[in-house]
Amino acid sequence: MSDFRKGISPLISYVLLTGVIIAATTSILAMGYPLLNEMRDTTSIQQAINTLNEVDSAIRDTASGGTYTTRTFRIMHKRGDYFFDEDNNAIVYEIDTESTIISPHTSTDLGPITLSSNTGVGASIDDENSCYLLENDVTEVCISQSEFDDGESDTSDLIVYWDNKDISEEVFGGFEVFVNNDESTSSGEIQTRLSEKDGDLPRGTVEAEVRNAGPNDLEYTVTFELYPDSDFVKVDVSGT
Repeated sequence: MSDFRKGISPLISYVLLTGVIIAATTSILAMGYPLLNEMRDTTSIQQAINTLNEVDSAIRDTASGGTYTTRTFRIMHKRGDYFFDEDNNAIVYEIDTESTIISPHTSTDLGPITLSSNTGVGASIDDENSCYLLENDVTEVCISQSEFDDGESDTSDLIVYWDNKDISEEVFGGFEVFVNNDESTSSGEIQTRLSEKDGDLPRGTVEAEVRNAGPNDLEYTVTFELYPDSDFVKVDVSGT
């Protein structure tokens, strides 16, 4: 009986060892593919940066060369897409990637090139309604323009309108800010400001400073933030 056990022992060991090797190889491949894709995309992005720098240099050389100066330039790429943005008079390279070469919802300038991730928010001034307009492909919200000199107003008046573009109707149902469960803190002298005005931002931000003339002379800031593809507005309240 003992000889039989010794006879099958090497076979069992071999099968188990093979199973471990296969499992380990599968695990390595599973971890390796995302890393390889990220490295490949990072390389593509870096190549696009180099290409756009060369295009910028060629345009400047042509512009300074006189009326009949021409320059032929070929753009070679394997991943991502180039297109011309007529509204901003810019050449754009766009790629869908998980690469961490730039953090989400950020934008940075590299000379003549702006490197951005998860952008798509417009921030402008709606003169007709006297408000700061934040919008993306899904929603638009307009925050009232106001100054401290305008006199006392209420936080319930901050949002002028809030529309959902998918259903083409207003979705705003009411808004008010007060502090420490005290409704009397919802009003005061209010000043709003648009952090940045542009058509393609990683986020749109409007800040409202509130000076409440209550017993404690309370001051606080209400921050409205809209992100790309978001159907809601993030609202933060902070004290000073």
